[in-house]
Amino acid sequence: MKKTFAINKFVREGSLQEMAKSGGVVAKDIVGKDLLYALQCKVYEGVGEALNSTMFDEQTSDLADALDALRAIAQTMGIDWSSIEGRCVQKNKQNGSYVKGTYIETLTLDEETELAKKLLGKLEQHHEI
Repeated sequence: MKKTFAINKFVREGSLQEMAKSGGVVAKDIVGKDLLYALQCKVYEGVGEALNSTMFDEQTSDLADALDALRAIAQTMGIDWSSIEGRCVQKNKQNGSYVKGTYIETLTLDEETELAKKLLGKLEQHHEI
């Protein structure tokens, strides 16, 4: 007797082909904003799973999934991946990287500075205390 299972998972094309060999699969292609949302979720999923794993093979596999999803987001948006890599190099040279873990809690500025004006325009993100 056959059993049907609700999978409801965004997968690589190869995973679909493997499942199809085992039985009937109902799948659909998603596009536009739905595709971008699914890819965004896949980035979060891959990073979350990598951070929760202690096995090197699982960590690299999960981070590869996240990276692949980021590449697919760029492609869907019509952005060449080499442009992103170039921008990353530029930003690292200009401002450094995130590796050290620098986190700014507060910043006190004269309200007439350009940065203070910019932050005042983004109070929902950087509220005044």
